[in-house]
Amino acid sequence: MKTNIVLHVAALLVAAHAPAQVTLVKVPDNALQPKALVDAAGTTHLLSYRGNERGGNLSYATKPAKAPAFGTPVRVNSTPDSAIAVGTIRGGQFALGKNGQAHVVWNGVAARRRQMAPLFYARSKSDGSGFEDQRAMSGDWVMDGGGAVAADPSGNVFVFYHGGNPGERGEDSRRVLVRISHDSGVTFEPEKIISPDGLGVCGCCAMQAYADAGGRWFVVYRTASNGGADRDIATMFSSDHGKTWKHSIASRWRIAMCPMSSMSIAEVGGRVLMAWEKEGQVFASPWDDTAESLGAIIAMPGPSSGRKHPAIASNAAGQILVAWTEGTGWNKGGGAAWQIFDRDLKPVGNTESSPGVDVWSFVAPVPDASGGFALMH
Repeated sequence: MKTNIVLHVAALLVAAHAPAQVTLVKVPDNALQPKALVDAAGTTHLLSYRGNERGGNLSYATKPAKAPAFGTPVRVNSTPDSAIAVGTIRGGQFALGKNGQAHVVWNGVAARRRQMAPLFYARSKSDGSGFEDQRAMSGDWVMDGGGAVAADPSGNVFVFYHGGNPGERGEDSRRVLVRISHDSGVTFEPEKIISPDGLGVCGCCAMQAYADAGGRWFVVYRTASNGGADRDIATMFSSDHGKTWKHSIASRWRIAMCPMSSMSIAEVGGRVLMAWEKEGQVFASPWDDTAESLGAIIAMPGPSSGRKHPAIASNAAGQILVAWTEGTGWNKGGGAAWQIFDRDLKPVGNTESSPGVDVWSFVAPVPDASGGFALMH
């Protein structure tokens, strides 16, 4: 009897340290650029892109926990073909706010050649029938790379973007800005510059933002300084509803060109985790609540091999999936790769990969009903 108990405990320990199953899932209708979130009820919310890469549409669909497939998608952008996929980093971003309302931002399509388009925002209707009319958010600031959006359960919505003042040239003059709503996106305060003076922003890179239930706001983006020679990963953090921001440099990279990179933020096991790329490798780091900056930086196992566009998810067992693309680039598709970690950010199992990421696209991991992960591409 004692032997059986020992064997049973040993089996449980082995199972706890076994990597969760990862199932690759093609986005419905072969759509591009999936972004996905799972709410407290287990419903998966999916944002994706359809149409020509230089002028298409954002679609939004949901799949309840026990449903076999996503429901009929609805178009997010009220002006047809006013979203863009080219470049990979200018597409849609979304967050779930109060009462599960969806808040979406995306780079628009320029009305004329060589004209910079605005950042658009739209929110879902309270009756679930679709989305309200899109609104331009970025004013006179000259957009290029992608913006970000965050929302909390109290009805606060934060739209972030980076841009340059008209008439000013060079990335050193670009700034990160925020517009804040305290009424779930009905109205927004005027824009506010939140990045430090004298530190620019990498023009063709995306950024990410996250708001937790405790009222803390997080931003990660890539800087551009010293005439564009330095393009570092930086974070901004606010614990007073955006009145003040703490800025930190997390990872330095001297590269005299824009890497057209994106980042990821997710709350996993009660901690905020961020991921980014550098020199063809993907890195991740947990947020240090005491220092109010990122902690130890972890490189994904394996050699650097054109790794880009990281994304993060966690399951009920506390395992963390960091996924990314490999071999993708300008007008070039590639493959998906991923690594599972335990709660202490120790690798579980081996890094895995699979082909099948389309041109201008990336991957989106979410926990699934089986306790594993679905990796949408």
